[in-house]
Amino acid sequence: MQDPKKDIIKVIQTLCTTRDADELEETVMKYFVPDAKFSHPLCKANSRNEILGLFQWYRLASPNTQIHVPSVMYDAELNVLVVDVREKLDVWFIPLPSKEGRRDDCPAAVGEDEWISLYSVGGRPYTSYGRTLLSNRAVSVDDNAVSLQDQIGFLASPLLPLAAIYLRLGCLLSNLGACVFRTVGLNSGLRGGTVSYTGILEAAGLAKTPGNKVNGSARE
Repeated sequence: MQDPKKDIIKVIQTLCTTRDADELEETVMKYFVPDAKFSHPLCKANSRNEILGLFQWYRLASPNTQIHVPSVMYDAELNVLVVDVREKLDVWFIPLPSKEGRRDDCPAAVGEDEWISLYSVGGRPYTSYGRTLLSNRAVSVDDNAVSLQDQIGFLASPLLPLAAIYLRLGCLLSNLGACVFRTVGLNSGLRGGTVSYTGILEAAGLAKTPGNKVNGSARE
């Protein structure tokens, strides 16, 4: 990225709102390294191919997502971006009305067109992040966002293996859903492109995922 603080907004908007399958794939392949990680309360991806499948399913499930980015913070020394994202989903198979929600994206950027593994700072991974607002030099809001695995680790660490299985299953089902929907033509939220099964195979453990290089890896 030439200007991470500015460019990240376009990247997020493309990932969350594009209906062009080729544009989505190009964005993921350009801005995520092969061994990128993606953490979410419902799933966890361990490679760029799996992440592509997640965003494909996201676009298929919620074709009319509305999103905007109120604020971006960039630490050039640590190569860390913290992004405040407001989004409203429109999942077509859920009849209940949706409400706009906030999520904190915290990808770590390095170089011009490469990202190191998500949630990685100085070679030490972390998944607990949040936002603190100051008013007259006193804390007015302390909003912590803790991953599902960290929450379970705090309260019932013996259950962590089950949490890991749950998150990986979510990744597998999302990749599977994206491929099935696009194959049978239920793709109103994402048109064009070719269907790839690599993400499914990697999520299922049937294909080798790229090695985890803490300090980033060359694009392939």
